[in-house]
Amino acid sequence: MTWLPPDAAWHARPTRSVSSRLAIGVYGCFVGLAIVAAMLGVFRFWRAMRRSDEAAGTYSVARTIPASIRTAVKDILTHYRFGFCQAQRQRRLAHLALFYGFAALLLVTLWAVADLYVGPYMGFASRYPFGLLHPVKILANAGGAILIFGAAKVVVDRWRTQGPGAAGGTAFDWIFVWLILAVCATGFATEILRFGAGTAPEEVVRTVAYSIYFLHLVLVFQLLVYFPYSKFAHVAYRAAAMVYAEHTGRYRPARRMEASNAASSPRFARLKS
Repeated sequence: MTWLPPDAAWHARPTRSVSSRLAIGVYGCFVGLAIVAAMLGVFRFWRAMRRSDEAAGTYSVARTIPASIRTAVKDILTHYRFGFCQAQRQRRLAHLALFYGFAALLLVTLWAVADLYVGPYMGFASRYPFGLLHPVKILANAGGAILIFGAAKVVVDRWRTQGPGAAGGTAFDWIFVWLILAVCATGFATEILRFGAGTAPEEVVRTVAYSIYFLHLVLVFQLLVYFPYSKFAHVAYRAAAMVYAEHTGRYRPARRMEASNAASSPRFARLKS
C-alpha cells in the first residue's frame, strides 16, 4: 500500500505490493486458524456440558437448537440478563458498548474486504480508501469511539469497585481491555495523520504514520489471533452456554423468577399506574 497525502486520499486507489499481499496472506492464514480453533473449542465445550448433565442424569431437551439460538441472540443483543442481576447491572452499559463497537468495526471490515476483493470481480469499481464523509468511514469512527467508551468504562468501573491498587482482576482480564484501547488509539492516530497532516513535511508524516500503522497492525493481529485463548473468547463460549441453557431448559426457572422480580419492582409498578 502506498502512502497517500491528505488531499489525494479521497479519490486515489491503493496499490497492492508484494509486502501488502504477504501481510494479507499472513493475516488470513492465522486468523483462519484462530477461527477454526475457536470453533473446535466451542464444540468441545458443548460436548463437555452435555456429558456432565448426562452423567448427573439431568440432561433433557426443552427447545430446538434454532429456537434456542434465536432467544440467545435476542438476549445478547439487549444484554437482557444484566438488568436482573444487581451485582452485574452496572456492567451492562460497558458490555453493550464493547459489543456494538466490535459489531460496527466487523461490518466495516467486511465491507472493505468486499469493496477491495469482491466488487472488482463483479464489475464494480473499488471505492477504497473511503473519505471521511463516506458512510462506512463514519460507521468505523463511531464504532471505534463506542469501543473506546466501553473499554474505558470497564477500567473506571473496576477502579471504582476495587481501587487502582487493588488486587482484583487478573492479567488475563486487564490485558484484553488495554489491548482494545491500544488498538483504537493507534487506529485513530493513523487516521489523524492521514487526513489531518496539513502542511507538515511529507517525509516526517510518512515515517510517523507508517510506524504507528505498523504498531496498529501488530496489535490487531494479536487481538484476532489470540481470540480463542484470551478474554475475547468469552464472546463465543458465553454465547454457546446461553444457547445450551435455552436448549436444555436451564433458563426457564430463572426467567420465571426474573419476570416475578420485574413485576414486583417499583419501576414496573409505575408503568402499570
